[in-house]
Amino acid sequence: MKDLTVRDVHDIYKIIADFAASHGEPLVPYGVRDEHLLESALSRQHTGFGDQEKYSDVRQVGASLLFGICNDHPFHNGNKRTALVSTLAFLAQNGYIPKNAKHKDFEELVLAVSRHSLDDFALEYRLDKYSIVREIYKNYDPYERLVMDDEISIIYQWFIKHTRLEEIQERPIPLRKLRRILERHGCELEIRPGSKIDIYREVTTSVRLFSFLKDKTKFKTQLTYYGENQLIDSSGLRKIRADLQLTPKHGIDSRVFYDGEEALDFQLVEYCKILVAEYKNLLERLARK
Repeated sequence: MKDLTVRDVHDIYKIIADFAASHGEPLVPYGVRDEHLLESALSRQHTGFGDQEKYSDVRQVGASLLFGICNDHPFHNGNKRTALVSTLAFLAQNGYIPKNAKHKDFEELVLAVSRHSLDDFALEYRLDKYSIVREIYKNYDPYERLVMDDEISIIYQWFIKHTRLEEIQERPIPLRKLRRILERHGCELEIRPGSKIDIYREVTTSVRLFSFLKDKTKFKTQLTYYGENQLIDSSGLRKIRADLQLTPKHGIDSRVFYDGEEALDFQLVEYCKILVAEYKNLLERLARK
């Protein structure tokens, strides 16, 4: 399990603050209120007795992080927003991405955490907190159980329902099907002399500091053409996806690539910038509540 560090959360907080300021709503006052409280919230990743950790599942740790950052209030302002983005970043860097959850669902979750109204939230989302508590503590000696964390248990069960593991396994397919998939991802295929197919993908991004300026990058790969029914094996697919930057590293896991699910990019800082932009309206609502 890859931890979220204090430095990571500082970076995330700065991204949120910069984004808020650029939209006319700066975080005032700005900065850390208590560094020890931040460290305490992050130490939840390794809570337990001796070498027996309390939380063994990534989503259990994510639940405890959301609860800790949100309610310990380590920052002067922006704690709910920082808690949400930090938790999503932690889950993503450990392979979990959202599923079947709208921005409104995330908003209601964070507000329920901050208001300690998760019992009502559990009823609304039909979550059985006690079954999750039993799961968390099933490996503990009855006489050494920690104090029951009802609220973290509810968050954990919500994450079970609304996150999934990234899929990285390749699926060998015929070229005719690969052609349709690549075209869906904005690629162009061109048959060349000598039984070759050139595949192009053009990506448009904003120039740093000047969002109105656009920069275009073109990626290219090539494969030998034996007809539309030729089978593209796993190694061939890995090369094509890597050359065209259509891999999990670039936010395109196998479900996104093959099945057309929505892509989420991940490199911690860059990922958080995208999260903040994607959840802009949600974060603005949280700022007012």
